[in-house]
Order: sequence, then structure tokens, then C-alpha cells
Amino acid sequence: MPLDNVYTQTSDDQVETEEAINALFSRFRPSNLDFDKSTSSKGKGAGAIINPWLSPAEQEQQRAQGSANEAASPKPTLLLERQAHITFLTKLLEPLPGAFTAFDTNRSWLLYWILHSYDLLSVSLDPKGRARAIVTLLSFQNSGTGGFGGGPDQIAHLMATYAAVSALAIIGGPGPAPTTEDIVDGKSVEVGRGGWDAIDRGKMYDWISSLKQPDGSFLVHTNGEVDVRASYCVICIATLLGISTPTLFGGMASFVASCQTYEGGIAAASQPTYQHSADQGISLVSQLTPRPALGEAHGGYTYCAAASHLALSLLGSSLAGSTAPTSSSAAPAATSFVLESSAHLNRDSLIRWATAQQGTPFEGCGFRGRTNKLVDGCYGWFSGGGLFTVISAMVESDLIEQAHESSPTPSNLAGAQDWNGMLTVPPTPVVHAPSVADSSQSSGGSWKTESSLDSIATGQKPDEGNAAAAVDVDDLSPLTLFDRVGLQEYILVAAQRTGSKGGGLRDKPGKSPDAYHTCYNLSGLSLAQHSVRLSIETSKFLYQHFRSDGQQQDDEWSRKVYATMLAWTLSARDEIVVEAAAGTEGAQSNRLNPTHPIFNITFPRAKAFMDWSYGQS
Repeated sequence: MPLDNVYTQTSDDQVETEEAINALFSRFRPSNLDFDKSTSSKGKGAGAIINPWLSPAEQEQQRAQGSANEAASPKPTLLLERQAHITFLTKLLEPLPGAFTAFDTNRSWLLYWILHSYDLLSVSLDPKGRARAIVTLLSFQNSGTGGFGGGPDQIAHLMATYAAVSALAIIGGPGPAPTTEDIVDGKSVEVGRGGWDAIDRGKMYDWISSLKQPDGSFLVHTNGEVDVRASYCVICIATLLGISTPTLFGGMASFVASCQTYEGGIAAASQPTYQHSADQGISLVSQLTPRPALGEAHGGYTYCAAASHLALSLLGSSLAGSTAPTSSSAAPAATSFVLESSAHLNRDSLIRWATAQQGTPFEGCGFRGRTNKLVDGCYGWFSGGGLFTVISAMVESDLIEQAHESSPTPSNLAGAQDWNGMLTVPPTPVVHAPSVADSSQSSGGSWKTESSLDSIATGQKPDEGNAAAAVDVDDLSPLTLFDRVGLQEYILVAAQRTGSKGGGLRDKPGKSPDAYHTCYNLSGLSLAQHSVRLSIETSKFLYQHFRSDGQQQDDEWSRKVYATMLAWTLSARDEIVVEAAAGTEGAQSNRLNPTHPIFNITFPRAKAFMDWSYGQS
């Protein structure tokens, strides 16, 4: 942006960041922006991006630096250096330097960041390391509350509990905790001691319930502060563990919506108003009362709030059980879940804010977390791939409702197959569902589904008597709200620490890599590559094939949660993977495993954990 000769620390940092990013980008491809072509014929500065807001002397210096970089460095490739990142992460599982004692309350997070990064990269711990990790995570569980702290003997905290439960979903399995002998022998899940049964879900529910406030918000820990990220943690913890209830989730959507700021993004909390009543004590003033957001719109809060709002919205949608077989009894009224009238989220404003957070090519098309801040690799997830997949699903869910209202005809649910942890339900005739290996080689759609959603989205009316008239989901273009290629390039060029420097991913050039930025750069890269979409057929299949334990009220709610949270599928045709140059020595695919847009763990892990917690194994 023009500086108008007013220089601040922020503007200096912005220019420095742009120069550092473009020094890397100019090494492997010419700019598609204007640059001083008068120097190109002389072989000086060809392809360098010249910032027009710099002074003439600074521009000349930038040209000279670009020429020096080009002459000194071989042309690199856009290669995800997997082994370097794996080595970097593995070192963080070894005894750490003394300075890491400051992270003692974040040990559950360190394990989650490392294990999820491994999972995205298709690697895992060795058997002995797996057993140790399970026992270590379970040692963080607070015996009094059932929640998890950041380390042993620490108070239970919702954020630490989210990290620990997610890490156990990745690394653990059914059964009690591994014994000391199991650790020595390197045994855990394979002998039925994966640790999941050691999670005290009853105490966990009571503890989470005690943190809920009258306005639907949650404290992060006992006597702690309200934070919209706590609501997100509750959604993930409760749905993964199968302990959610309509009571627990009641009022959450209204609170989340109240945190939306004038910019369209979402802040940490909102200001509630309470009143004292002689007969009822302290109660919340009507939600119709305007509640100002506390703080500015922020990528981390916005992702957590949007993901929470989507999960709650789906529970009240046609994905959540209105497609039940006609032979089943109607759901009891107690399990119906309808969002409050005050739960409206201004989606247009949210989209406007979110799209403004992606940086320009001068900034490598990375994402920032707040207005007028610097780009940062971790926001490739919070403001990028994660957030935009959630926003796209919000739009798709509206189309699903329109389709259901206009033509709620049942689909053929035969031939369901498991594809990389996602159930896919092809139409009649059954279309081959490929293996993961097959899909990675395919450039087009490998399987297709039919849906009245597609008819609504394309303006066509479904023909009930003619299967050929249905529109394939792969015929639709995805909701392209951000530059997916640009984000991948930022992560591969600016956020990687490559070569002999030791691997790991970072905030931006000049910053050191760490487990946090490695995890969220890879998560953002995953959903910049993969088009993960809601699937009506998958939801119907999961709902109708849910195995009941005979307790109708609990089963109906569990059926809804299970079906909606796993109602995702891949649009293989819409996959975009920026690869290394063909023929490059040591070239390999940059493709990562797709991650769940709400939980942010891979789909096989989410499915296996929920199968266990909902009795579907």
C-alpha cells in the first residue's frame, strides 16, 4: 500500500517482509507483475518484483539484489521437503533444551502438532514411541474433572483437552492404557491397549457442563475467561467422544454470532448484559439486546467460531436426520435441535473479511490474521484452507436445504465404500470407487454422486424417473473463494526451511520454524490441495445404518451428530496440487492427506475414533 511518506514500524516491517518473500519467489519464476523491463535486456533484475512504493534508490537496490540472487542460486523447485520436516519434528520428541520448560503447559499441544503433521505426511511413530505417547497423553488427564491439562498434575483446560483428545484420536485405539511392559515391548493398539477406554467421558461431560455460561459461552477452565475458541473446543471434544447433548450445545450458536465484528470477522468474545431478579437470581438479558464484540476480528477466532457455527447449523439441517427411513419412528421432540433466532451469522460480511486476508503477490499470496498485519504461514489454515472450506460448506448447506424442500426424494444408498476414511455412496449403477493409490494418479473425477443439491445449484429440476437426468457433483465448480495455488506456493516457497538448514515450516522468511507453524502450514496446504465438500449421500448412509443401542432419545441425537460430522467427501476433479517441476532429481508428490475441516485431524482418524465412541466399531 502507498505510504504517503509516513513511515512507521509497521510499514517498515511490511516492506521488509515483502522484500524477503520476493527474494525467494524471484529465484524460481518471473513475476506476473510489472517490473523495470529496461534492465531485462541487460540481464539485470529480470523477473524481480519491484515494489512501486519504494524510493528510486530502494528500487534499484532491490533490482540489484534480485540479480544477485538469480546469479548465485540455482533455480529451485516447488518441492515439499518431507524428510527434512519429518526429521525436524522427530527431534522435538527427544529430550528438549532447557528453554522448552516454558512450554510445560503446552505438552499436549506439542504432541498434537507433531502427530497431526506426521499424519498429514503419511508417517507415524514407531511402536515403542506410540505406546509412550499414549501413556504420556493420558498422564495429562485430571483425575478430579476428567479434563486434560497441558501436562501432568495441571488443571483441566478446554484448549489442552482438545489437543490431548485429538492427539489420542490420531495415535490411540480402543482399550485401556498400555502397561509399562507394553511400552518396553513396543505394544499398544495392536494388543487392544490403545488408551481410549481410559478417558473418563462421564467426568469430562460434567466438567464441560460446569464451564457453560448462561449466554451459551464457555470458560476455558474453572474460574477462567470466556473465549469463543472454548466453544470450538467443546464442539470437537464432545462430538469426538460422543458426549454431546442438546443441552450442552444450546445457546452456543447465538453466542458465536454475537462475536462477529463490524469488519465481518469474529473476535474473542462479546459483552453480555446481566440483570438481577429477586426470584431467579442473576440472569442474562434477552439475546435481542445488541452485544458488542470484544476485540478485533482475528483469523484464529474466526476459524474456530465459523467451524462451530457450521457444526451446530448442520445439526438442525436436513442432513441431521430428516432423511430417516420411513420405517423408523419419528425423532422425539427432546432431541430436535433448532438454532435460536439470534444465531444469525452475517455470512456475506464474513466472506468479505475473509477474502481480504489473503496477501497480494507482493506478499506471496500468504494469509494474515488481522487487517493491516503481516502474512503468517499458520493463517494458511485459520484464515485460508480451513476457514474457506468451512465457509464453502455453509453455502452448500443452504443449497442442500433448498434441494430438500423442493424435492426430498430418497437416494439409492447401495454400494457404500470406504475411501481414505470417507464413505462414498455412488449412485445406480454403482461406479468404481478407487483405492487411495489409484486416486493419487488420477487427474479427473474417479467417482461421482447424484444429488438434488446439484440440480438446485445448476438451476435444473431433478427428474425422479430418469437417473441420467441427475447432475453429477463433479460437474459443479467448487466455491473458489481464495487463491489455492497462491497459498500453496507461499507455503512451499516462503514458509519452508529447506535444504541443509534442518527442515520445519515457519511464519515467514527470517523466522524460525516450530511445531505449531509446521502443523498449521501443512493443514492449510492440505485443504488448499483437496476440495472437501458436504455429501448428502454419505450423511444419509451413516444416519440410516447407525446401530442403535435401544435408548431412542440418546440414539437419535447421537445418530444426528455422527452422521453430520462425518458427512464429507472429496471432489477429486477439483483437486489442485502444485507439484515440483517434472524431471527434477528427487522429485516427489507434494500431496498431503486431506484433513477434516472442523476437527483438523485426518478423516480415517476421525472416523475410527467416532466409530468407537458411538459404538459403531
